[in-house]
Amino acid sequence: NQVSSGIKHAVSKGLIKPNSVNVDNGGGKYDAGKEHVESNIEGAKLHVHDPFNRSEEHNAQVKHDTEGKSDYVGMHNVLNVIKEPEHRENALNQVKSFLKPKSGIAHITVYEGDKSNNGRISKQNTGSGSSWQEHRSTESYIPEIKKVFPEDTHTVTRQGKHIIVRQK
Repeated sequence: NQVSSGIKHAVSKGLIKPNSVNVDNGGGKYDAGKEHVESNIEGAKLHVHDPFNRSEEHNAQVKHDTEGKSDYVGMHNVLNVIKEPEHRENALNQVKSFLKPKSGIAHITVYEGDKSNNGRISKQNTGSGSSWQEHRSTESYIPEIKKVFPEDTHTVTRQGKHIIVRQK
């Protein structure tokens, strides 16, 4: 139950604007990130969408309220816990569906682990499920991101551990 470094970065660097609609896609079951954004940026609303940690009703309401309307969509430490490439693509398409046409910004971060590119279960089932980690560098996700956000319509830039997608 903590604020992700991606959300902290978005707040400190002005990626989330006052009076904006925002989504934390895969934001978990707690509201620490939502509270951080809404208490630090006047009028900003952060909706948390997470099919694994939020109810179907909650996620349906978030989609209703934010699809095609979001100024900022963050996805932090999500791609690195998804083993299957097609499921990573689905997660990226979900991010894209939330974005406001022309002006929406996507912000993606990953946990790099040991950067070995040797994906594996990193936490065995201890009653709360096993945990997959890709152990890939941030840079290695860019081709997958560009597949969903092609260069003719989007710019994809990496700034350290932060990948920013802007619409052209």
